[in-house]
Amino acid sequence: MQKHNKVMFYWVALMLALDQLSKWWISQHFFPGMYGPVAPFLNIGLFYNNGAAFSLLAEHRWARWLFLSLALLASFWLLGHIRQASKQQRWQAFAYAMILAGALGNAIDRLVWGVVIDFLDFHIHSWHWPAFNLADTWICVGVGLLIWQVAMKNDQ
Repeated sequence: MQKHNKVMFYWVALMLALDQLSKWWISQHFFPGMYGPVAPFLNIGLFYNNGAAFSLLAEHRWARWLFLSLALLASFWLLGHIRQASKQQRWQAFAYAMILAGALGNAIDRLVWGVVIDFLDFHIHSWHWPAFNLADTWICVGVGLLIWQVAMKNDQ
């Protein structure tokens, strides 16, 4: 494996550690459903998500295992892409690393707690975006970076 690809795994470890530490801190300082304001548009609190994005399939017990399995399969696929990325594809590899860190962060939650721990609650007055966490952020930014990479490639 090339040196630039090894660096991506350090990024994965760092992002995964930040995700898990933030969830640990929240779970130590809040009880489920408790939240407090950080800014006029942001609360932090402890929220449990049994499902996928926006609590999709949260009412089904089997969903935990489905989403855990999908995260692990996606992680192996992402690992392969990170390992094979050339130096010219370092931004693409970084995007894959972000998605991998997010997938693993939420998979750890599902495996250990049976739910995903969310804590970021953005809102405008009484309208709240569904709560999310750093792992979700890594996934979204990673996907956005991949879309940007594809758009840049198509412009050339």
